[in-house]
Parts: sequence; structure tokens; C-alpha cells
Amino acid sequence: MIQSLAFVLIGLLFSSSIVMNLDSAEAETVYPERYVPDRLLVKFNDDIPAHQKQGILNQNNAAITNEITQIDVLIIDVPEQSLETVESALQNNPAVDYVERDWILEPEAIPNDTWFQNQWHLTKIGADQAWDITKGDSAPIAILDTGIELTHQDLSAKLQNGWNFYDNNNDLTDVCGHGTKVAGAAAAITNNELGVAGVAWNNPIIPIKITDSNCLGYYSSMIQGITYAADNGAKVANISFRVFNGNALTDAAQYMHSSGGWVVVAGGNTGNFENYSDNQYVISVAATSSSDAVTSFSSYGPYIDFAAPGSGIYTTRTSDSYGSSSGTSFASPITAGAIALVFASDSTLSPDDVYNKLKNSALDLGDSGRDDKYGWGRINIAAALAYTVPIIDDIPPVVTITSPTNNSDVVGTFSVSVNTSDNVQVNQVELYINGILSQQDISSPYVFSVDSSVLNSGSNQIEIKAIDSSNNWASDQITVNVLTDTISPTIAITNPVDGQIISGKTKIIILASDDSEINKVELFIDDTLKSTLTGNIYEYNWNPKGISGGSHTISSIATDNYGNSAQISIDVIIEKGGDKNGKGGGKPQGKK
Repeated sequence: MIQSLAFVLIGLLFSSSIVMNLDSAEAETVYPERYVPDRLLVKFNDDIPAHQKQGILNQNNAAITNEITQIDVLIIDVPEQSLETVESALQNNPAVDYVERDWILEPEAIPNDTWFQNQWHLTKIGADQAWDITKGDSAPIAILDTGIELTHQDLSAKLQNGWNFYDNNNDLTDVCGHGTKVAGAAAAITNNELGVAGVAWNNPIIPIKITDSNCLGYYSSMIQGITYAADNGAKVANISFRVFNGNALTDAAQYMHSSGGWVVVAGGNTGNFENYSDNQYVISVAATSSSDAVTSFSSYGPYIDFAAPGSGIYTTRTSDSYGSSSGTSFASPITAGAIALVFASDSTLSPDDVYNKLKNSALDLGDSGRDDKYGWGRINIAAALAYTVPIIDDIPPVVTITSPTNNSDVVGTFSVSVNTSDNVQVNQVELYINGILSQQDISSPYVFSVDSSVLNSGSNQIEIKAIDSSNNWASDQITVNVLTDTISPTIAITNPVDGQIISGKTKIIILASDDSEINKVELFIDDTLKSTLTGNIYEYNWNPKGISGGSHTISSIATDNYGNSAQISIDVIIEKGGDKNGKGGGKPQGKK
């Protein structure tokens, strides 16, 4: 779905009029834009205390009549003559998140009295094949509508407890007939040797009434009905009304989504392009005919997610009867039933998994990909059940810098040691110093050697980033304090001594120390590097064989980890002809 959430109440703020045909009327009935004249829906910002909310409402002569606690929305009564003034005052109050009118809506149906002897739509969407895989489960489908005929022979055994949110009671009488038709299209009792089959064979129904006796639905009742459906285990809440956006609707639909289900709505019957933005938490359905063409009455636009059969749908009716009806009001519950079957096929599926199964299996009838008339295409339940949702690894690795610890003092060359883990595989670990990539490693153990002499004196940031095979990543950061060292090492040659006469093999011993750490000790004979010594013992076995007799220079340079160095030199005399053990023929002599 297109990821935009417009504030505008598109679909609620219809155009200048809405067309609705009821069973009793062949002629077109036109309804103006309508709302409850003394009621508003208000949501305050999260940090506003209750006494401040009440004070703001008192200032505007408003009284709380109900609260939708799941989404923190208050339903308030205001003086009818002051509706616009109060609405404007609340909109401009920084303590208020949003305020909306309680819109009055008409069901989106175009019924007729033509009776079909078969339900062409079930085979068209592959329901008969889908039933070989699943017939549904115990998760109810909520029908938010004009009520349901509770005694209907093809519905009564499936009905669970519901509620009338318009009258705030348990009277679910369907005085309009619309809700009974919608319920049958979604989940009429199947395989009972009478009537019609519903898409969701086994799923029960929660009847939720949101309309008055004139079949007009109320926005506030709808919002309460969605949260009620979610709280009572419904995986799908069907609303066969043309309603798409609005802050309270989005909050309620998001609540349903976070509870593991979907809100499905009718796409509308204007037959026109409607430039409504899409709501990522609401599935809007267009209507198709038996020839898979979008119907002439079906609205279209960027908000349409899918298409489903909506013309000549044979379904339940009041007075324990059956008949054929048309409208996006029936494309919507058919899609709701399909969603219920997909959910039933795999208890691990998330709402987004179900959406992707429908999306990637839909019959693409319009322009390639998503288009404004068919959305992602006409639903196919059998194909949706067969589609395998790709396993997406969205779990980042776990990474921890184990050494050095945070705020450690470091000198010279130090090691950065790292522990990582991932649900699949860590592919690469990167070392950043003060935000700049310094080193990379692709295999464990992950240990990086850092020369502090190239870092800033004082505080430096060390960051380790671990990246897994799906490019998920995580990082850990520490701060190290680089200590400054300008003190040179001390160095001495303790053997041989200056001026000593050497006639054979001799062990050269050097003593070197530093306030931090000696990095290396270099030994030279007559300016020629003989050895680079590291560690704690600086000794070298020198055999002067082949070197001419006379005076020669032994020198050494000690360097610490900061590049500070110290040098010492002595002269020795090589005497030829000494004993075979390398012992000199004379005593060491000091220089004169």
C-alpha cells in the first residue's frame, strides 16, 4: 500500500453528494455531506494531564460523553451553535493532537432484485479450491454495519455476542437489510444443505451495529466498533462504507493492525476517480463483474488496494431469505472472508504477511503492477494460500566491544576486541574511529590493533559496526582517552663496557625502560643495523669473527610507542689472536 496518511477525512468528507441505492428504491437517493451537529472527537497529546484536558473542555463548554480508551480518543458534546467555534479553538490548542467531526455515512451498496441460482464469485476467486486447504478457523469476522438478522437460518449459528454502538445497547436488529447481506457474503453458514455459502466457511461473525434507523453510519460508532472487534479476537473488521482516512480511523485501524488484524472497507460506488490518499492500515476494495472487468459503479483512485467480485452477489437477506446484490459493499466482505482464510492457513502470519500473499497472488487485470482501478489486482484466495511469503531477515546482529572498556585510558598500540552474534550470520565487522572507517574484518575473532599515536590527544570515539548477511546492522560505541607522552626512554649498554677489549664471542646486553612502553630496541655495529629487539630482554650474541682488529662502535636506539627515542654508543677494541673461547687477552680499559 502507498505509505501516506493524509489528515484530510477523504471518504468521510465525500464529494458534494453521495449516491446510494437501497432495496426499496429504484431511484437514486442523494445525500448531502452530514455530521452530528453537537459532537466532536478529540485526542489530546500524550503528556497532557487529565485536569488540564478537563479545563480545556470546560473553557469550550464541552462535556465528555464517551471515551475510546484503546486509542485515547474522547467523544464530546458541544453546543450545536458553537460547533465550528469549539472545533477551531481545539484545533489551535497546542495540547490537542487532533479534533474531528462525527461524520454520518451511507452504506456503499447497489442492490437489485435479480436472483442468481449460483454464486459465480466463489469459483472466480478460487474459494472452492481454497477450501481444500482451509475452511477457516475460530477467529471471528467483525461486520460493522446496519445490524444483522440474528435468526437468519444461514447466519444465526455463527453469530457471537456483538454490540450496538449507535444506541449503546445490544439491539442488533437490521432494519435496513444491508448488514445481513454483507455478513452472508463474508461468512454465511456453508455445507448446510440450504441457502448460500460464505467465503470464510468456519469463521464466526461478530455483529457490530454502527448506524441509526435510517441506515446512516456514524464515525464515532465505527471507531468504537473497530477497537471492540480487535479486543474480541477478530482478525478482520469489515466496514462496507466508503471511509478511508481520518485521524481517529487511522488510530483505530492501527490498533487493529497491531492486534494482528485488518480493517477492510468498500471502495465506493461513485463510478468516478477519487483522489484519496491511501491509508496503510485500511484495505479498500473495488468491485469487478463476472467478466473480471471493474464495474461501472466502482470508484477508483490511489487508495484502492484490491478488486473483488461485487456485481450480482447472491447472499443472505432479511426475512430469512436470499437475493442478489451489487456494490463495493460486497466486494469488501468477500475480501474480508479471503483474508480470514489466509490467516487461518498459518497462525504465524502477520497482517503484513497476509497482505503480501494477497498482493503477490492477485490477478493483474489493469496496468502492470498496481493501478487505480484494480489496485494490485482481483483477489485469488487459492493462489494466495499457495504463495510462500519470502522469509525476510530483519533482525540485526548483536555486537559488544569487550576491550577496552568505556572511558579507558590508552597509550601506544592497543587492541579493540569485539563479540558478535546473529540469527543467521555476521558478514563483516567495521571499526570506526571518530566517525571515520578505519578497518574491516570478515572473520572472527574480531580484534583490531589501533596505534594511539595517530589519534587525537584526549577523548576519541571508537565505534564497531556489525553487518549481517541481509545488511541488517548494529553498532556499539565506547570512548577512550589517549594519554600524551613526550618523555624519551632511558637506555644503557651494560655489556660490554666502553673501551673493552674483545677477542671473541660477546653477549651485548642493553637495558631500556620508559614511562609507558618500549616499542623496539635497535642494535647497530659501526652504523650497520644488526638486530631489532622487542619484548623485555634486549640481548644479542655478537661474534666479531671476520671483523678487522681495532676500534669499533656499538650503538643502540630505544623507541617507545609514541615515537620518542633515546640513543647510546660505546667503543670496543677487537683484538685478534685471543683464545678459542673468545676470552680477551687483556683487561677492559676505560677510554682516556
